Amino acid sequence: DESSLTQELNSWKVYPNPTNEFIYLQSSSEGDWSLIGMDGKKVLEGHISVAGEHRIDLKALSKGVYLIEWSSADVIETRRIILN
Repeated sequence: DESSLTQELNSWKVYPNPTNEFIYLQSSSEGDWSLIGMDGKKVLEGHISVAGEHRIDLKALSKGVYLIEWSSADVIETRRIILN
């Protein structure tokens, strides 16, 4: 099934959540990520050129709730991150 294959190719995970200092973004493809504060402003962003696990340091950010947006091929997804 083509849709499940596309979903598998564009899958991504973020962990641990909640977190204290960093998150790992694990992706199965190349893509861009943005960390967005609850005020709607981007606080961090980056590009991942190789599939795998990538560490994102959050130590400089204030505690709170953030959204992480992942954009890959034709997929854009957003998930919530809690920074304690």
